[in-house]
Amino acid sequence: MTQMIHQMRAHKWRQRLIGDIKMINQLRKTTIVVPNIIKEQDTMLRDLKRTFPEIEWFNEREHIGNITSILKGFAHANPTIGYAQGIAFIVFVLYYVYYNDSKEHALHDTFYSLHTIISHIRPFIPRDGDDSRIQNWIDSAASIIRLKFFHNHPTLALKLRDTIHIKLLIIQTGPALFANWFDFEDTKLIWDYLFSTENIFENVLDIIAGMIVSNKEVYLHLDTDKVLQITGLRSFYRVASIVSYAHTLTR
Repeated sequence: MTQMIHQMRAHKWRQRLIGDIKMINQLRKTTIVVPNIIKEQDTMLRDLKRTFPEIEWFNEREHIGNITSILKGFAHANPTIGYAQGIAFIVFVLYYVYYNDSKEHALHDTFYSLHTIISHIRPFIPRDGDDSRIQNWIDSAASIIRLKFFHNHPTLALKLRDTIHIKLLIIQTGPALFANWFDFEDTKLIWDYLFSTENIFENVLDIIAGMIVSNKEVYLHLDTDKVLQITGLRSFYRVASIVSYAHTLTR
C-alpha cells in the first residue's frame, strides 16, 4: 500500500512538473553538468546539514551525493539564481518521492522538476541583495491573498488590511515551498495540493491563505505581538485544515 502511494504521488508530480512520458524519457537521457564547486558552496553545504536532519535516510552517501549534484547542477544551469536558501528543502522532498518510485531516474526527475517549481516561485528569490522588485511582488501577493478573504471572511480581511502578517508568512514559507515550516509528511500533503493544477503559484497563495483563515480567531482577537508569537509556532498549524480551506478557494 505504501509503495502504491509513492508511485501515484511520483507519477502525478512528474506529470505536472515535467510533462508526458515522452518528455520524461527524453530528459532522462540528457547529461546534467555538475561543476566541482559553485559560488554559494559554503551556504549550500551548511544547508545540507540542517535540512530534515531528523531523517537519517538523507545522510546515506548515495542520497546526499545525488542531492548535492542536483543543487550544483541547477546553480550551474541557472547562474542568475545560483543556489538560494530554501532550494535544498525543495530538492530533498522531490528526490525522496522520486527515488522511492524509480531509483535510477530520481536524479534527473528531481533536476527537471526543480526547474519547473522555481519558474513558478521565482519572485520569492531576489536577483541580488537590493532587489526592490521582490518587495513590490510580496506586497502584491499579500494583497491578492487578502482579497481571498472578502467573500467568506470579511472581518478577517478588514483586520489584515495592513497585510503585515500575510507578508511575513510569504517570506517565511515561500522560498522553501513550505518544506521549512511543516514536517516531511505534511509537506508532501501540501505539495499534492500545489501540484494538483497547472497554476502552482495560485495554489501557493491558497495555502498561505489557508494558514491564516484556519486560525482566524487568533488574528481577529489578539494584538500584533501575540499573533506573531503564536503563529510563529509551527506546531500550531493543522495541515488538514489548511488544505481543506485552500480547496474552497478555487475548486
